[in-house]
Amino acid sequence: MKSFRKILAVILAMVMLLSALPMVSAGAYSPYPMLEYDTVTEVSVRSCSTYTFSPENDGWYNIYSMGEGYDPYVSLYNSYGDEIGYSDDNDEDLNFSLVAQLYSGYTYTVVFGAYDEDAVFDVCVTEGVGVESVEITQEPYDTTVVFGFEEDTLSLLGLEATFSLSDGSTVDWSYYEDNPVGDFDVETYFDNDGMGNYYADIVCGNAFERIFFTTVENPVESIEYSCETPIEMYVNSNGYWEYDDNYYYMYNIPDDAIITVNLKVGASVEIAAYESLNGVYPDIYDDQYENPWGVGTHYVTVSYLGAEAKIPVTILPTPFKSVTVNSEPTRDYIYGDYSTGYLDYDGVYSFRPSDLTGLSFTVEYEDGTTQTFTDEDIDMEYWEIDGYEYDLSSHEVTEPCTVEGVLYYKGSEIKFDVDVVETHVESIEVITPPDKAEFGDRYYGDYTGAVIKINYKDGTSAQAVANDETMSYYDDGTLICEIQVGDDVVSIFNEYDFDGDFTYDYFTCCGVGMVYDGVTYTESKTVVSIDAENVSIDGDGMVVTVTYADETTEKLTYDPVCYYINNDYYTDAYARTENGIAYFCIEKIIDDDGNLLGYDVYTLGTRCFVEVQNSPSDILGDVDGNGDINIMDATLIQLAIADFETLDEEQQRRANTDGDEKISIMDATLIQFYIADLIEGF
Repeated sequence: MKSFRKILAVILAMVMLLSALPMVSAGAYSPYPMLEYDTVTEVSVRSCSTYTFSPENDGWYNIYSMGEGYDPYVSLYNSYGDEIGYSDDNDEDLNFSLVAQLYSGYTYTVVFGAYDEDAVFDVCVTEGVGVESVEITQEPYDTTVVFGFEEDTLSLLGLEATFSLSDGSTVDWSYYEDNPVGDFDVETYFDNDGMGNYYADIVCGNAFERIFFTTVENPVESIEYSCETPIEMYVNSNGYWEYDDNYYYMYNIPDDAIITVNLKVGASVEIAAYESLNGVYPDIYDDQYENPWGVGTHYVTVSYLGAEAKIPVTILPTPFKSVTVNSEPTRDYIYGDYSTGYLDYDGVYSFRPSDLTGLSFTVEYEDGTTQTFTDEDIDMEYWEIDGYEYDLSSHEVTEPCTVEGVLYYKGSEIKFDVDVVETHVESIEVITPPDKAEFGDRYYGDYTGAVIKINYKDGTSAQAVANDETMSYYDDGTLICEIQVGDDVVSIFNEYDFDGDFTYDYFTCCGVGMVYDGVTYTESKTVVSIDAENVSIDGDGMVVTVTYADETTEKLTYDPVCYYINNDYYTDAYARTENGIAYFCIEKIIDDDGNLLGYDVYTLGTRCFVEVQNSPSDILGDVDGNGDINIMDATLIQLAIADFETLDEEQQRRANTDGDEKISIMDATLIQFYIADLIEGF
């Protein structure tokens, strides 16, 4: 919504400006007020947002805003009505800073705007620092593209450059980090000159450099798919119904699936189905939308640089002749309860009967044998029965009632009644506020110390103090705080308006809600940088020093209270800090050779890259130098033999496993023997 308003605002500003631009040219009369150099001017968006500026000297100028909370933007036009600059702080709700090269003797038009129609903020024009030139210090690792697949195979990985600024300073830049150069972002464009020559343009300010790529013949002869694990699914399972009443299957390529890429030079390279080879990933697609699948064998297509192979997918008929429900789930669902569903503003309660406690059913197979399943056989966390996934019907109701629930399992429908009942809760109260009632602008405050009371319709009540024993956090797309009160749970949500501004906290329990405004939030500060210490993939114990635009700093020590995602490469978590609940995530950055380059740490809307200094590997057989000998090392040797990859001197030394001072297929074979434990070393 906000991005749409921004686009609309820019269009309206341009329409207004272009209608008046003929009056704004070199030496012409201008009806707009003039911006003076190095003078602070107060701008009111409602009363006047268009100004002119005439530089006394040729040079780089910076037009910037000062203020908080208005999210301003600026457009700059030359005397011909062409837009030559625009700044909206990359949509981050910050003050803008627009640097442009201007010339004396010309009058430029400046249009200011903001997404608060009553915005009033200060602007100023001072000397700016521009980007004058660029020197490529390291070309991309691979400066070739494959004929017919130029866009798929062009890669700028490895590109490094040094930019020279108008103040005499220089800035080093790399394609991986994509760091800004002064007030400018580095733009990269890919195209061809119409004669088969492909290139990438590097553009920043007035700096420009072009890198040409050599077109090579497609090295791939064919590809083959192999896998010991078959892809099998029961009819109308592991998928979803579309609006056209067709069922679409969500298949997974097994982990042991291998794509063998046969090269025209006679060598072959094996990769996993989802693995890239020389920066190019196999493309996997199917024809379900054109030809819906039924019972039988169908084929998924895997393609690599135009070569294709088929992956069989078998849809099995249901193995059950009949299904009998012995006992139904015992769970009743409370109308409006956020813990089991969602109540919209129109009073429609949406839920899934996911608690199958008490369910028992007996299936009869086609051969006449039977098997009985109880709730002990149902894995409700992973939605599996006997190791196979199941699905459940979803429902929308507008009042307490009984609906028919459906469990979809192996192509059969297991039906049972579900009761949606009225709540037993009368009201919720916060009878004692939390220990701290004012927080910095985070997701929301810490409710430790608050005393929460639930009043029931039968006249009884229960209360609890929010602390580490009763309070927990989880994330299902929006962070939620839960407080255990007696046998019930009070959930706390943050409510925001369409501009993303915090409005209030909302307490809910068993379909009863309450607005709580006892916690206030100070105005947000603009984060300009962060520095991370004690970085680990789970974030536990991580310390982040945050520097704000007002030059103040704050140390945030993260003690994670919940993980949304937590695996070997990525962690999404929340933590309680002195200023409330803050969100952070940590991502391992791995290069194409599997080396750990460092971590990307995100918090409070800012990213910090923490570099890891890896010492080069000295292990014979570890061709890529990541400290481990695996199939990628053998693959690199095969690629080098096929002239599809170039090994540096250190890689060649580590690749020479047979000691004959040359790289051959025997070196790759020895590595494969080592991986398979057929030899103990080289």
